[in-house]
Amino acid sequence: MRKKNLDYPIGFADSEILSYCSENNNLIIYLKCWNEKILKFEFVDCILFLILNSWNISDVCEMDDSVFLERALKIVYEILPKEHDYKIFNFINNDDDPVVEIICKNMIIEHREYESGRDVQTKTR
Repeated sequence: MRKKNLDYPIGFADSEILSYCSENNNLIIYLKCWNEKILKFEFVDCILFLILNSWNISDVCEMDDSVFLERALKIVYEILPKEHDYKIFNFINNDDDPVVEIICKNMIIEHREYESGRDVQTKTR
């Protein structure tokens, strides 16, 4: 499996998951970063959420495959398609092991710029 690190202006090393919830088929995860900034990850149309622990997050990556992908797709499709719109994201710990896995259609990351009072939003592909 290959992983692609997310390009985001705030690094994910030394982070921890504060909370998570679901809303309208979307999974929302709040991540407290090393610099005390809180990031909001919204995983759109989430079909799989697997969490082993939420401490010592060092990175968030998009993966090209997962042992759980076929199982998650069977929830959505009666017959598995060759092509689909779902993406795989992993939260990685300090040992470079995945501790959270999400399969969804898209991911949105937001954080608040406190100085300007505006929300900053970044979308993945």
